[in-house]
Amino acid sequence: GSSGMLTYSILVDGAGQDIVDNTPLINTANFGINPGSLPHNPALSDSVTTIIQAPMINANKTDGVDFTEPGDLLNYTLQANNYGSIPANGVVITDVLPNELTLVQTPTPPPDIQNGRTLVWTNLGPLAPDGSVTIHIPVRVNNKTPMGTILSNNMAVAYKNPAGHLFAIQTASDSTTVTAPLFTVSKSAAPDPVFAGQPIVYTIAYANIGTAGATNTVITDTVPLNTAYQSCSS
Repeated sequence: GSSGMLTYSILVDGAGQDIVDNTPLINTANFGINPGSLPHNPALSDSVTTIIQAPMINANKTDGVDFTEPGDLLNYTLQANNYGSIPANGVVITDVLPNELTLVQTPTPPPDIQNGRTLVWTNLGPLAPDGSVTIHIPVRVNNKTPMGTILSNNMAVAYKNPAGHLFAIQTASDSTTVTAPLFTVSKSAAPDPVFAGQPIVYTIAYANIGTAGATNTVITDTVPLNTAYQSCSS
């Protein structure tokens, strides 16, 4: 009898989508019919299953608090974990600091690129299966950050498999609300009008309507010309 062999190749591309680690790729060959014709059952068939392996990156980010005040120190922890079955190559982590934060020390490890408020780590090496990388970013909340400001800090992780396929970027974010004192002040005088030789009583009313307490609060008032200070009570 005669025999033959047919060899062809395909590219595992996921039709434009990332393929989950350990996904089975099943290919079936039918012999004896043309597809769509009779009989419906082929004379012979055989199939082969190939397991697709992939790195799987999970990104996490936190500063450990939900609320903060102007002047507070925060320490952001960034982490990328590979829970896939093969290494993640070309790992690049990018972090963009909010305008209301200022670096107080060099992050650990130091970024390979710093462009304004954008920090980039490009030399993290392959991330092995079950491996992880951790980055610490120490910052301070700027003193004049308004009450109610949401500090939204975002990170992104880019990575490839050993064949060079670039996977979808994984992201993580952390949001912290700024609490701060917020004062109102009003001033009134009585009597009005007033005569020479008659006292005027000024009343200053103030309140903290903010979400944080205030310390070392100072009120300054300058008395008008042609008057003399007498006394004060609170």
